[in-house]
Amino acid sequence: MGAIIVALPSMWVTQRVTDTEGFVSVIAPLAYDGQVQDFIADEITEEVAARTEFPGAGAVVRPLAVGYVQGDSFPADFSDLVGQQHAWLFDEAPAGSSAQTMELDITPMINRALSEQNLPFDLTVSDPVLVPMSEHGNLEAGRYHKVSGQIETIAYSASVIAAAAAILALLFGHRRGTVLAWIGIGGLLAAGLCWVVALNATTIIDRQVSTEGSGHTVTNLAIDAMADDLTRWAMIAAAIGAAVTVVGVVTRLIGGRTRY
Repeated sequence: MGAIIVALPSMWVTQRVTDTEGFVSVIAPLAYDGQVQDFIADEITEEVAARTEFPGAGAVVRPLAVGYVQGDSFPADFSDLVGQQHAWLFDEAPAGSSAQTMELDITPMINRALSEQNLPFDLTVSDPVLVPMSEHGNLEAGRYHKVSGQIETIAYSASVIAAAAAILALLFGHRRGTVLAWIGIGGLLAAGLCWVVALNATTIIDRQVSTEGSGHTVTNLAIDAMADDLTRWAMIAAAIGAAVTVVGVVTRLIGGRTRY
């Protein structure tokens, strides 16, 4: 039961947070969220306007930027941006690099938005456009690289221990129905732990991340997406745990004083 309770949330972290593809799959749908689109459109407009002397460039670029973030190419570009964020946090920081505020490079987005429009001026952004995602520099490169490896070790170790212990208990237990019931209860407790973590996800992550303004709004949307995904895991685990518990109880009642 202890191994089951540890395995479920740690495996979720391994599969949906520390794994790049899993993380992107959870966050990528936010590309269709209006608040995220507004944030990116604002950043594109601001950066383009700052890099041209064309009068009223911001007013010209803004609707074009909005068209871009609502277009077909934006979701793929946004997924690339999410991948950048994940790499910054979970890839090992280059040797000798100093801690710094996490910044996302939106240069490809800006140039794609510009190339898809017929602007009254010729403009291609060559210098990197970096958008800071933390106001107080508390998201340094590679911050979670070491801990992600530790969590992965815990997740797989706990899963193996849970499976092995369950098999041995069923093989040698005097009351196998009772064993099944306790295994199911372990699944229910693991689901409850995941549900509690999901409910408090914003508070937990806010202690690690300090953002303000539109960046804070986008961060909260990402947290909500992760919490929703963890809640789905909890619901599935709860359903399986409840089913196993019921089977165990029924088996115990039918078996009476037998080994079943």
